[in-house]
Amino acid sequence: MRVFLGLAMTALAALSAHAALAQFIEGDQVITVEAARDMPDETVVRLQGRITSRVDDEEYLFRDATGEVQLWVAPDVWRGVEVSSQDQVEIIGDVDRDLLGTEINVTSVRQLD
Repeated sequence: MRVFLGLAMTALAALSAHAALAQFIEGDQVITVEAARDMPDETVVRLQGRITSRVDDEEYLFRDATGEVQLWVAPDVWRGVEVSSQDQVEIIGDVDRDLLGTEINVTSVRQLD
């Protein structure tokens, strides 16, 4: 019983630590690519800029005034939105950090006026 209780408390502590790392950008706050690149893994971010090129089927490059970051956009996320490299867009997604760098897993794409 003590072993089970100890394992349960360890699991709960790990979940709490994970939740503390998964931050969320509140409301309509738009951040820069430079700031997003420094955010912890799984932080939800809102960026505005341009999708400058397509790397492969679901990978794109996104740029704002502060820099460039790679996006991963699943086909269903587009929901009929069509953009060119000249269009201003807003993306919402979560930061994905690994040994190869930082990427944004996009959950929403919206063309700006």
